[in-house]
Amino acid sequence: MQRVELDGVRVEYELTGEGEPVVLPHARPFVMLHLPLAAELRDMSVLRYRREAPVGWRIEDDARLCAQLLDDLGIRRVHVVGHSYGGLVALELARQGAADLRSLALLEPATVGLLPPDEAAARTAPLMEMARMEGAGTAMDRFLRAITCPDGPEELDELVPGALTDALSHAAGFFAVELPAAARWVFAPSDATEIGLSVLHLRGGASVPRFAESAALVESWFPAAEHRMLDGVDHLMMARAPEATAALLGRFWESCR
Repeated sequence: MQRVELDGVRVEYELTGEGEPVVLPHARPFVMLHLPLAAELRDMSVLRYRREAPVGWRIEDDARLCAQLLDDLGIRRVHVVGHSYGGLVALELARQGAADLRSLALLEPATVGLLPPDEAAARTAPLMEMARMEGAGTAMDRFLRAITCPDGPEELDELVPGALTDALSHAAGFFAVELPAAARWVFAPSDATEIGLSVLHLRGGASVPRFAESAALVESWFPAAEHRMLDGVDHLMMARAPEATAALLGRFWESCR
């Protein structure tokens, strides 16, 4: 991992491969989750990164930091692939227009970030209280089981050895910074109409019902987008089915050329 400081924020990043550039914005606990997908994007130059962030950090700040990192590395005409929290950052990056983007791929963007802030705050309140009362590790375990399946944490560690330990080690920051940032963020249908990029929206056929809710919103915001479903996989699609996910992305990027 390489290191850089941007406006006082420490960033660790890894740039691998050769080809058209792809950036994968992440929430801190889930950087390792994308390793299987990154390995499948053999003909692309893939940028993954993890940054520190203070309390009060916003999705808007994450998007600006991503744009700064791309500029610092001299990366232009980049495909952005955003999963879950990263999907919100990808949408904000496209809305801000500060980075030279080529396409936008949304892999089940976090539902809580697509709802009105009052509703999002109500939905996250029990988890935030659990993190405060029982510890961030306990809350992260509950969170992973809720967004994947009852055995999600155990399966995550089988899919990507070390990923669960990594997620737990960054759980405190997630509940202090990233989950509140997602709940506060606002994105409107009118914002979607201003995004002049080709859009791929990918969802898992076995994902929990909350992602059907977010999928319906994305489909209504981007009716002309390419909407695809990966059968038999859940929110961990990039780890459970990296080859299929990479193949869908590859065909989408071909259509953008």
